[in-house]
Amino acid sequence: MQVTSRSELDRQLETCRRLYPDFDSVESLLVELWDRLASTVQCAARGSVTDGRLFESALKQIVDVLSTYSADTGARTTQVAHILHGHLSLEPPQAAIAPAALMRVYSNAAVSLPEKDLLSLMVTLLGGVFYGTGFVPATSDGDLENSIAATCPACGQRPHYAAYSSPSGTKTFECSFCYTQWPYSRLKCPHCGNLDAESLGYFSIEGLDRCRVQFCSQCLTYHKVFDLRDVEGENHLLYLHHLGSLLCDTMACREGFTPCSGLWWNDPSSLAEVTDEEESL
Repeated sequence: MQVTSRSELDRQLETCRRLYPDFDSVESLLVELWDRLASTVQCAARGSVTDGRLFESALKQIVDVLSTYSADTGARTTQVAHILHGHLSLEPPQAAIAPAALMRVYSNAAVSLPEKDLLSLMVTLLGGVFYGTGFVPATSDGDLENSIAATCPACGQRPHYAAYSSPSGTKTFECSFCYTQWPYSRLKCPHCGNLDAESLGYFSIEGLDRCRVQFCSQCLTYHKVFDLRDVEGENHLLYLHHLGSLLCDTMACREGFTPCSGLWWNDPSSLAEVTDEEESL
């Protein structure tokens, strides 16, 4: 959740409505989250409240919105929120919300795979509140513009999505935790460093051809790349494009690939639904 004006958010939501089918349901959730988190984000930007209170406020707003989204989501959100509360009680909030610490939540035995999609949403929203506003500063050891790191040069998180947004087609990753952007090779796997063009590939889905799912046949990971070279505007909020193309994540996992970021954005039931639909054709 970056500190973005409502008018700018509306403009970018309009762009995503044109690019991604069925974006309306995602948009309604995002707008409600934006409205509920706006005051928390501003407090984070000003650093006007203590760490623990700010975290509790942000988590409560996220839980309240997700719990009303659907009956199924509400029950699952409560479970995930309980796990996050337990995780944060073990160490100071600024340490607990570090990407490496949040990723360790995934190893918690109480989180089954169906809950990891909601957990991914909740931890990245929390990361956006704290890192995206600078309340918890991301640190950099070098020049971000010239970085070729496979992980975020500011906070160390592995990438999940990128964009081709310049006329030259430069591939730019965006961190889902701190929103740092950095360039990366178009012909190199960010997970294992594979440079063999024959084992690197991509696919897209009809109706979602803005999103390429790039995969590596050696380490069996994938990440998404959005081709926005002919889309008007700058400073695209790639997180919106990511949420508008979650079907691509489902299909990538259906093909046997795992997310480079380690963040799961689908659950087994969605994979089963895709399989049933394919068999009925």
